[in-house]
Amino acid sequence: MKHAEERLVHSLQMMHVYANCFDLDGQLALALEIESALPHLANADSLLNGDLIPQLIGLIAQPRPDGQVAGCRTLAAAIGRFPTLGGVWAAARGAPPLVELLASTPAVQAVACAAIEVVAPNGGRAALIAAGAPSRLLHLVGDEAPEAQGAAAGAFAQVGCWEEWEERGDGAPPSVPETAIDALVAMALRGSADSRTHAARAIRKLSVQAAPYRRMLVAHGAVEALLDCCAYWKPSVVRDATIALAGDPNPPLPIPPSDLSSLPDTHP
Repeated sequence: MKHAEERLVHSLQMMHVYANCFDLDGQLALALEIESALPHLANADSLLNGDLIPQLIGLIAQPRPDGQVAGCRTLAAAIGRFPTLGGVWAAARGAPPLVELLASTPAVQAVACAAIEVVAPNGGRAALIAAGAPSRLLHLVGDEAPEAQGAAAGAFAQVGCWEEWEERGDGAPPSVPETAIDALVAMALRGSADSRTHAARAIRKLSVQAAPYRRMLVAHGAVEALLDCCAYWKPSVVRDATIALAGDPNPPLPIPPSDLSSLPDTHP
């Protein structure tokens, strides 16, 4: 463990050097090395001392897609391993560049969604809402791009939009596109186990936040889709569908894993 931490400290130092030299390839290689070292760390001290979070925010904000993907993956791995880093990320204004990736290519969108799913429950939710994540995620859910659709639903289930509505103070909840509702229902009916889980959680998040959302969900067949999930072979899908049907506003959802090697698939 000591050897792993020493290597990590060296990697963080070299990331600073590569960033100052605009050597993105060097930063990418080190980001992957840091990600692989995270499970061997006892605490986050070396990550904090080495300014890992600001460096990853910079990697996410630069224009190259491979750098954006590496930044998202390492960010999610780091916060998944040490949840207190989520607050550091939010304080460092990491939300705006991450949310901006939701307008990128489908491959980058999917990894950004997976990172948001990890960051949101670990101190990043308010920052993501303030950066406009809810509407961006719902747009992706309804966009029918299979690479990002399921991941966007999973991220929205963690982020939600309740505070965004309360801060408006005009009594009207934010609009939800019907395409997003239809997509969630379709995923719950015909998706893979991961897609059904993400859809059930997103449906629950919407249903407990405002009566207009509940009426839309019912009108578009969400109840029937959730009942279909209750007959699915995988117990975790049944569990999430049951919670969604019950309308529990605070179910014990597990924090998603930090391993982003396999993103959710929307195919059965």
